[in-house]
Amino acid sequence: MSTHYKTKETAIKHIRAGKDFSNKPFDLFREDKEVVLEAVRQDGTALDYASNELKADKEIVLEAVKQQGWALQYASVDLKADKEVVMEAVKSRGWALSIASNELKADKEVVLEAVRKSSESIQFASDDIQALCKDKDPVKTLESVIAHEKLQSTLAQKAPAPKQRVGLKL
Repeated sequence: MSTHYKTKETAIKHIRAGKDFSNKPFDLFREDKEVVLEAVRQDGTALDYASNELKADKEIVLEAVKQQGWALQYASVDLKADKEVVMEAVKSRGWALSIASNELKADKEVVLEAVRKSSESIQFASDDIQALCKDKDPVKTLESVIAHEKLQSTLAQKAPAPKQRVGLKL
């Protein structure tokens, strides 16, 4: 038996049959987007064995984290700070919040998705959000705060502009 798969089609066939992407026969395909995409669809953590270039490819990483939230740990730094990617990761696995950028750990919507999946993931949120939720149900608290912020934003957009006073000179 050959030590490497020779064609993309053969590699994909073996991935679909359940072969582990970390195995040596796949070495020639770590930079092949089509093969890596199929691998992460089968097992999100296969992202660990992809090239650095593909670990920075949003399409690949989104597929990986949808399949397994923990795959976020193998994504590029930029994608760990991408709200769409992190939202998918925490929907799959709330604890993936621990891997997100500090900015997203302070994002109420991201934290809400994480605590909906696992209430214990609140421990990975920013200090401000942890303080906000202290001794309260984090899901209800964050839902309430987000709703309140959206209402205030909507009201601010609909508020009429202040009327200008015309000064009279005597």
